[in-house]
Amino acid sequence: MDNYHILESNTLKLTFDTGTGSLVGVYSKVSDWKLLDRPWLGLSFRLMLPLEGRRNNNVWGHEQGKPDCNICENKIEFAWKKVHSEHGGEHNISILTTCEIVGEQAVFRMHIDNNDTVTVENVYYPYFGDMHRPNGCSEYSFCYGGYAHLEKFTLFPTFANMKGYWGVEVPTIMPSMSRYNPPLFPIGIFEDDQHNGFYISSADNRIECASWQAELHPGNSDSVGRITPSEDTLGGKDVFIRFAATHMPFVLPGKSFDLIPFGIEAYKGDWHTAVRQYLNISKKWTALPEENRPEWLMRPHSWLQLHINSPEDELRIRYKDLPEIARECKRHDVKVIQLVGWNYGGQDRGNPYHDIDPRLGTWQELYDAIKEVQKIGVKLILFAKFTWADRSNADFKNYLEPMTIKDPFGDYYV
Repeated sequence: MDNYHILESNTLKLTFDTGTGSLVGVYSKVSDWKLLDRPWLGLSFRLMLPLEGRRNNNVWGHEQGKPDCNICENKIEFAWKKVHSEHGGEHNISILTTCEIVGEQAVFRMHIDNNDTVTVENVYYPYFGDMHRPNGCSEYSFCYGGYAHLEKFTLFPTFANMKGYWGVEVPTIMPSMSRYNPPLFPIGIFEDDQHNGFYISSADNRIECASWQAELHPGNSDSVGRITPSEDTLGGKDVFIRFAATHMPFVLPGKSFDLIPFGIEAYKGDWHTAVRQYLNISKKWTALPEENRPEWLMRPHSWLQLHINSPEDELRIRYKDLPEIARECKRHDVKVIQLVGWNYGGQDRGNPYHDIDPRLGTWQELYDAIKEVQKIGVKLILFAKFTWADRSNADFKNYLEPMTIKDPFGDYYV
């Protein structure tokens, strides 16, 4: 244990290997849950440094050798003056990682100084070598906030690969616009069916391109059923789920960068508990003034997304009916109607045409409805996608083709 150092809050116990800078133990005090209990699976960070002719060039933090280590009462720092990549050798890039207990959270920070000729394209940090399920659970999942609901991905008893066999070596979950919406608020939740919970969230109010990634190693025990192995070994190999907050900082040569910090916390309860704990922290970032506070600032600013026609011609609401809906919005203090499907053919159809749809009414009826809605005291926003074009449309060649952008080979961007 001489090489280990422990940080503790009332909910968490974290163990670090001071010889590698790796996080080798994570324990939830509130639910007796050992998320990471096999030290040899511990990780610290991962960088990608693309090289000419070799894009996939990684730096693995736990393989960098012994870092400088500074320990305070509730904080531990690791520093590497230079790093070694898999295919590029030594790089003049210095890394400083910090984990600090702040209230009930453990907050992870990273500072990067890039004095090399390569770009630090992406970073995995904090990086957990195993997110083991709680003992005795029958379902274990990862959740995050999507476009209009809570996205949920099962980790046990099944683990589905969301990235395609051509892009990853093991089943991988990583939010993307191709199949699932990216995180729209920065909090991820691990939970089981017994209300054991663990969450990770941003610990600062600034914006950065960050997401999540989870990987099942060495893979499914049954690829047809996407079954997660129930034992801790499969074919003589350790079974584990790696998880990271993923960043895309693109730190150019000669530049420095501080990643947005992420905090972790254990809890007991459903997902509402995790969100409430996050709100308790995030409210401090946007504290309202106590004096001279405008009255309207204390009221909710709610929008109604109103879908009046789909690409399948459902034709739900006519233009002339919008003022009546606006009156109902006014009664319930809804400030804005975002009108979707008002254009010809309905939502996402016939782009980039945005003529009115005569089956919903006339242009004048839409004009008059908007005018009346605004008079009622509700704003109306027309949902549109001006950048798409339907090349099968007969008018494309005549009117739109001269305005399109083409790639160096003369093909349309799709």
